[in-house]
Amino acid sequence: MVLEPPLTLFEVLPKLKQITLDDARLENEFYRLYGSLKTIRNTVHLVRNRIDENQSFESQLAEKLCGKFPSEIETISADISNLSEQMLHFADGNPAAGEWLDFAQACLKQIGNIDDIAVSESSVFSPTNIAQEMELQSLLGRYRNARYMNPSS
Repeated sequence: MVLEPPLTLFEVLPKLKQITLDDARLENEFYRLYGSLKTIRNTVHLVRNRIDENQSFESQLAEKLCGKFPSEIETISADISNLSEQMLHFADGNPAAGEWLDFAQACLKQIGNIDDIAVSESSVFSPTNIAQEMELQSLLGRYRNARYMNPSS
């Protein structure tokens, strides 16, 4: 007996279209930008606290690592400004606008909390995993419940 490979979803339902929801796109863009800022901050912290500037090679490495950040930060800042407008505009006509705005404002607050990328004191620096931002996860869950689970309420 020869088994045929299973049909894919698109073979079973050929007219099915795969789309990305706007709220999911905005959420993904937020986490991309937030993660980029955290990466830069973590690298700057590592360079300032672990590299010996008196060593020629390490000094060159620090300069190379940190030299590219100003242009990256400028690009990210422009993207954040654009994202913030999109996130606030997405609430227009959204049946769960209140919950979305709570999530969007918390996202922008989190980005604002990384205002000092040049933190060099180890006592001030606190690494966090962006997936463990419980407030954001909770607000996103409330939004999704209001939008998709209880759309009439």
